[in-house]
Amino acid sequence: MINVSIYFEDIEPVNIIKNNITKLSENILSDFNYKSIHLNIIVTSDKYLADMKKEYFKLDQFTDVIAFTIDDTPPLIEGELYISFDRVCDNASIFNVPANDELKRVISHGLLHLVGLDDSTELEREKMTQYENKYINSIENIIGV
Repeated sequence: MINVSIYFEDIEPVNIIKNNITKLSENILSDFNYKSIHLNIIVTSDKYLADMKKEYFKLDQFTDVIAFTIDDTPPLIEGELYISFDRVCDNASIFNVPANDELKRVISHGLLHLVGLDDSTELEREKMTQYENKYINSIENIIGV
């Protein structure tokens, strides 16, 4: 069972297509031998996520996503993704990609962290990017028009 909840904190709500996030979650989970997920996605601002980054990681910087695993005992995974919509939009502009694609990448990145992937080394970052590319191309838009 895939259970995805989306919340907005400190920003105006955006029309996010929950069914496509559910499909993205299914695609990633099946590749990593998970059958079920309870996922909360909190879409928020740069300030909110920067404050979290300071509190939990002792880093004073902007970030696009923070993933917290609550339980990862296969076949179930439970977690939360905190996403800065400000970063998503800025990164989309910087990398000249649609905001939809950048949001798919950020959600994929967070989900990959939840299933145990890391990106601390160059090799791990390359592998993470390969997975992200695979998954962002596996679904349609996440932001509705």
